[in-house]
Amino acid sequence: AYSVGMSPLLVFRRIVLPQVSLSTAPSLVNQFTVIVKSSTLVSVITVQDLMFQSQKIVNIWYEPIEILTATAAIYIVIVFVVSTAGKALADRLRYRYGIALA
Repeated sequence: AYSVGMSPLLVFRRIVLPQVSLSTAPSLVNQFTVIVKSSTLVSVITVQDLMFQSQKIVNIWYEPIEILTATAAIYIVIVFVVSTAGKALADRLRYRYGIALA
């Protein structure tokens, strides 16, 4: 790339970044999914997350089954959306560059 006169920024953008995107996209999506699933652990560090708010509502309304089921459904939707977006990204990269992803 340098021999045909490309600048370092153009080399990074046109050659390096697509290759890095191909190899890291599945891992990044998987890591984000794990973070979403384990975000209930954040409440231990006193950060108010979805599960913490659900527990507060359970303490007020005394209906744990309905509230926690709704919370689980929200988590499932979030993970499904992230997984679907990751699969779409991987398919797009595979189609665009013709490389099989792990």
